[in-house]
Amino acid sequence: MRCASSIEEALKGARCLIIATAHASFKGLDLREASSLMERPPVIVDAVGLLDPSELPADITYVGLGRAPHLGAEKLKA
Repeated sequence: MRCASSIEEALKGARCLIIATAHASFKGLDLREASSLMERPPVIVDAVGLLDPSELPADITYVGLGRAPHLGAEKLKA
């Protein structure tokens, strides 16, 4: 584990973003920028239902806890 001073810094090279709180900094997150910083394929696990899956860039594998079906979940099996 490493500490980062910003979300963007933390996302550089990350394989997965886990959103476990509805903090304002996650609500305003530029998902296209986040995707560009992350390793391919980028995975977002949304544990609080913060994001609207229909607004996500196509390259993001989204797993929304409590939502079905998971968008891109078939990619996780690979």
